[in-house]
Amino acid sequence: MNRRIRGVAVDFEGPVIDFEKDGHHLAHRMAAKEAGIELTVQEAVDLIPNLSGGPGKLIAEQIFDLMKRRGITPQLNAEQILTRSSMHFKQFVQQIASGERQIAPRPGFLNSLKRLREAELKVTIGSSTLSEEFWIYWKAIGFDEYFDGNQIVLADEGSRIRHKPEPDIFLETARRMEIDPAEQVVIEDSLRGLAAGVAAKSPVVGMTVYDCPSAIIPLYQTGAYRVFCSWLEVDILAVIDSLNNRGR
Repeated sequence: MNRRIRGVAVDFEGPVIDFEKDGHHLAHRMAAKEAGIELTVQEAVDLIPNLSGGPGKLIAEQIFDLMKRRGITPQLNAEQILTRSSMHFKQFVQQIASGERQIAPRPGFLNSLKRLREAELKVTIGSSTLSEEFWIYWKAIGFDEYFDGNQIVLADEGSRIRHKPEPDIFLETARRMEIDPAEQVVIEDSLRGLAAGVAAKSPVVGMTVYDCPSAIIPLYQTGAYRVFCSWLEVDILAVIDSLNNRGR
């Protein structure tokens, strides 16, 4: 019999805020164009396996390899593609910090958060986002009223919390909620994030920013119990109830 779910650990970039399509992924597409290949959003999702979740070095290598497979002579090598992508993304982050660019929680997230807490379920944030970037986003969306510092877990070499796909982040979210990792649901949008949840022995649910088979199927293949493309389409308490009743 499965352990009863007592808490939820949610990745930040992707499930809570969508700064993927018009942030990370746009930066990679801009760098790809400068290297010699122009990709639509859908082509990037279909053809770059690590587009969601990175790491950036691997995405740059996949862009470079894609060009060679298509017989395109790259104008930049993989390292230069990564440098250009990082430059574009830093500009986007600076725009958020200055208020020039706006971000907000994904539609339906705050209502789901309210329902979870009304059901007396604990909720934490578990993110591999770099600390400096994370707090810029956090301030921009005004999330201090929804979470306190103990409910936020970031990868941190100093405290030996390794980046995903290592399980450290979700082992720590469970520890802070004072529950077993098997008693928390991990909600993630990337393969590396879901792999981290699986490695922590937590049930995992996908919350992708793309509504297409090439984004959804790999999440199931990585171990997702369910996959959704919007908080508006999911009854999160019903999903948890289904998890609680598995194997009964």
